[in-house]
Amino acid sequence: MPATGTDTLPAAPMAPRMEDVARLAGVSMMTVSRALRAPGTVSAPMLAKVRAALRQTGYLPNLVASGLASSRTQVVAAIIPLISQPFAPTLQGMTDVLRASAYQLVLGVTHYDPRQEEALVRAFLSRRVDGIALFAGGHTEETVAMVRQSGVPLVEMWADPATEVLVDSVCVSQRLGAREAVRHLRARGRRRIGFIGGATANNIRQQARLRGYLDGLDEAGLPDDPAAREVAGCFLMEAGAEALARLLTRRPDLDAVCVASDILAVGVVFEAHRRGLIVPDDLAVTGFDDAEIARAMYPSLTTIDMKAEEMGRQAAAMLLERAGQGGRVDLAAMPSRRCDLGHALILRESS
Repeated sequence: MPATGTDTLPAAPMAPRMEDVARLAGVSMMTVSRALRAPGTVSAPMLAKVRAALRQTGYLPNLVASGLASSRTQVVAAIIPLISQPFAPTLQGMTDVLRASAYQLVLGVTHYDPRQEEALVRAFLSRRVDGIALFAGGHTEETVAMVRQSGVPLVEMWADPATEVLVDSVCVSQRLGAREAVRHLRARGRRRIGFIGGATANNIRQQARLRGYLDGLDEAGLPDDPAAREVAGCFLMEAGAEALARLLTRRPDLDAVCVASDILAVGVVFEAHRRGLIVPDDLAVTGFDDAEIARAMYPSLTTIDMKAEEMGRQAAAMLLERAGQGGRVDLAAMPSRRCDLGHALILRESS
């Protein structure tokens, strides 16, 4: 039936308020506020009453309004290159530490595009996050200016100790790790060692790993043959397989390949199998990152452990410490802190 001038819409139900929760739980509004913001400061019986009242009323705190009032949002942003291994454990480590302090993690993905990182930093700063975790290197001048002017705590992850960073960083020696992988292959009697990596533009991790490979050749007294190096088009298994196919077209005599990513290395092993090569007898393979698949595949993959989850935990702890100082921070005047997790060669069946 069409509406008439006398029809009225039913009144919208009134949203539950904090005082409704307090009344139902039999506590003060201050106790409800503390239970929401810092549950560890409320006794277990009181917290149980408040949570029961929250479920019964369906009350949701206005975090935007409270954030504006306190200049704190309890939100930290992480901006990563890809949503995939090996970066997922880093996010898990961050989440575990942040959750324990009642912080939430929001996520942005750049696909290795510095302009996309810039847009994400601008968006997260406009939403008043309490801290930002970036992947080290490749930032635009605008990104650097924004984070410095914002005063928001910042940490850079997946850095190399030699990387120049803005302030705080968590790093693993990727150059030394790649050199150690070559040293290991040479110790196993390999003399024709190739390299497969990702594009080095805007990716300091790949730059450091390539330099480490070249260091390893030099240390072993082996020549650097540009024809023994190949760049994968992206970080996918099929890209690793295609890179090995191109590499063996030029250098069919290779007896080892140092690969700068576990995901690429898995594709390398699959392609070797397709060509009838036995890994490691005919072709030894090392990877980088110690992604979960490196442990699960056959043959299991020798790799460099990037300690990805611990990196996330340390990055979150550094951000929380800065955020706990309250208000804006002067990044330019603040002494930088570097958490170096070292590196470890994980020996498995592929070499």
